[in-house]
Amino acid sequence: MLALPDIRGPVNDRAWAIEGVPADDAAVPWRRCWELLSRAVARFPGVTDAWTSDGTLRQIISGGAQLWIAWSYERRRIEGVVVTRIFDRPAMAPDDKVCECPLVAGETMAAWGPRMFAMLQAWAAEQGCDVIAGYGRPGWKRLFGFTEVGRTEDGLPILILPLRRH
Repeated sequence: MLALPDIRGPVNDRAWAIEGVPADDAAVPWRRCWELLSRAVARFPGVTDAWTSDGTLRQIISGGAQLWIAWSYERRRIEGVVVTRIFDRPAMAPDDKVCECPLVAGETMAAWGPRMFAMLQAWAAEQGCDVIAGYGRPGWKRLFGFTEVGRTEDGLPILILPLRRH
């Protein structure tokens, strides 16, 4: 498992800028974000109708979801994208408030992933979440310490990461 740095706000070091995109600004980087996200959506045919470019952007702009980006200073472009949503007491964790990561995509995730997930953990805890949930990414168990707790109707692994509140 990768050691996650202790991050409580946006990352801006010499290699990466990793931060949440304000809803009003989400349309600006959206073409590049969807270029990455559409590849992830295409890997899971059962979700292609649920996650479209226009529909996802509408959720973000309306505040129903949050867009996160990892900007590489070296490559001068967005290399990673995460979309999160917060749910109170969903079926997967009926006693918890969940920060769901339904869409995660990018290049060189080993480079930006630890910083991104450390920041998401801190942000989710500040929002009162008990866990972070993701789907279909078994590598997250090894990389970030997620635990598989079941499967979706489409057979994707449901992964949960309990949060430690600061």
